[in-house]
Amino acid sequence: MVRFAMRGFRLVSFVLAAYWLLIFIGTHIPHGNLPVLHQSDKVLHFTAFMGLAFLLAWAFPKESKRPNAHLWGALLVAMVYGATDELSQIPVGRTADIADWIADTLGACTGVAIFFVLRPIWSNLRKRWKSVEPTTTNLSPLKEQGALASIEPVREPQRVSKAIAPQTASR
Repeated sequence: MVRFAMRGFRLVSFVLAAYWLLIFIGTHIPHGNLPVLHQSDKVLHFTAFMGLAFLLAWAFPKESKRPNAHLWGALLVAMVYGATDELSQIPVGRTADIADWIADTLGACTGVAIFFVLRPIWSNLRKRWKSVEPTTTNLSPLKEQGALASIEPVREPQRVSKAIAPQTASR
């Protein structure tokens, strides 16, 4: 998982916020200003909420006591937002449709399921990647082939201690 160390936030949190904002804007454009898309409205709802639930599941912290609780939380948040989103479209001249909410919910279920399947695969890949650290021992075959002839090994910087000169009092 790519982490963005900025006061404890991960990069996925920023991606989630941007994605969620795009969904909100896209679902609140007045009916007359909508672009003509040759996709079913339900496919768009399903896809948008699949991505939202996947990002929510990734962004929610995982508890060690109940490792899948964050998945249920992500699903619940996506479902509640889907209903809220449908109802909040009424003031901008759009209609709230139960079929859209069902498509949102099915997409959210799919997004959480995809995350549930991919999480152990991603975790195993991360463990393998972290275990392969470049060291001088696993670079020796490359040195033998002459591939690293021009590369100097990196040495630890030596600490230089300053000698503390006795202070003389000048009067």
